[in-house]
Amino acid sequence: MAKIAQTRFPDPPEQYDPRAFSELVRQLEQIVLQLNSSYQEDNKNEILRRLNFLQGDGNDQDGTGIALSDLSVNTGSASGGGTLSYNNSTGVFNFAPAVTANRINQVIQSSTSTVVSLTSTSLTDTGLSATITPTATSSKVLIQTYAQFGVPEIASGGDDTFIHLVRGSTSIGGAGNVDSSTFSMVNESGGKFESRYINTLYLDSPSTTSATTYKLQFKNRNSSKQAYFNRRGQDNLSSGQSYMILMEVLQ
Repeated sequence: MAKIAQTRFPDPPEQYDPRAFSELVRQLEQIVLQLNSSYQEDNKNEILRRLNFLQGDGNDQDGTGIALSDLSVNTGSASGGGTLSYNNSTGVFNFAPAVTANRINQVIQSSTSTVVSLTSTSLTDTGLSATITPTATSSKVLIQTYAQFGVPEIASGGDDTFIHLVRGSTSIGGAGNVDSSTFSMVNESGGKFESRYINTLYLDSPSTTSATTYKLQFKNRNSSKQAYFNRRGQDNLSSGQSYMILMEVLQ
């Protein structure tokens, strides 16, 4: 109940008995005074109750309140967004973190336009790489690349260039009959005058909170063959830009 602001009651009209009206005003003023006195006392008691709660000894049975040192928070990690609730029967606060599963926590992008020439059957760096540091070991990393490759047409024919997606020094996400770790491939029939843009999309589980580097590597099936990164196979009239995007996905 709000406190009643005391105001002066009006004088009685001529048709009313002044003595009776004055008695009525006096009684109303007494009622207002009593109500306001009760309001002030209730307000005072509420303030004292709250002070006792914060300054108590941990046992509210005697009305002395609960000490903050006697309260406990039941949570794995009471930080960040979430909700806090209090259990009256146990005296325990429970913190529920905000739902974060399947949320993108960070995004890293890198690019390169450097042309790399290849005549080797050994894995060679394309120069396209990116590094991400997961915030939890349970996090997954979504890798996406858009990379340009080209293979010239050779009279002897029959060449393949294998492309690997690599975490650190380990090829991931690949499969194949000729090269079991190949993520993708191009050959001379598809890279002479038209560059082949290879798209990779892979969800990895690095299981670490350390800085982790992902990159593209490539190698030829035959050492006598030629392959290029960031240009088409027959000539360098069409050079390009390649990209890599890493996204941490919270679990």
